[in-house]
Amino acid sequence: MHPLTILEYGIAGVVVFGSLLISLFLPYKWKRIGFITVLVVFIFLITFFFARPYWIDWQIEKRSLLLDNYLENRYPSENWDIGAIDHRTYPQYHPYHLRVTFEDEPGFIYHYHVDGKGRIRQIGYEVSEDKTHSKGNYIEEDDH
Repeated sequence: MHPLTILEYGIAGVVVFGSLLISLFLPYKWKRIGFITVLVVFIFLITFFFARPYWIDWQIEKRSLLLDNYLENRYPSENWDIGAIDHRTYPQYHPYHLRVTFEDEPGFIYHYHVDGKGRIRQIGYEVSEDKTHSKGNYIEEDDH
């Protein structure tokens, strides 16, 4: 398990356990409300941690379509492959940074960020070792 995941679960556990301890020391009339609140928070956190990976997958799929349309408008005669870093394996990386490899330039991987409002920006690129002295054909100047 990744350290960030452990940290997230730990913080959630402290919140639930802390709320439970506080509920134990409430007056009798308020204990039931406190325990119900702890239960609601616990169910919310379980739902959040279960649903978040699927939500991110859905967002990646939606943003990949936006990026594909953007690339079709910008480079109409080219072919490419869009991929993303596996956010479940590598949670430390931004899941909405999409990687594009153009068919005619396999040694370069271009990184694009697609935000929640559909704005697309090229944020960088990777070069394979055999192409380190060449410049990519699809490097975009920051025009935003």
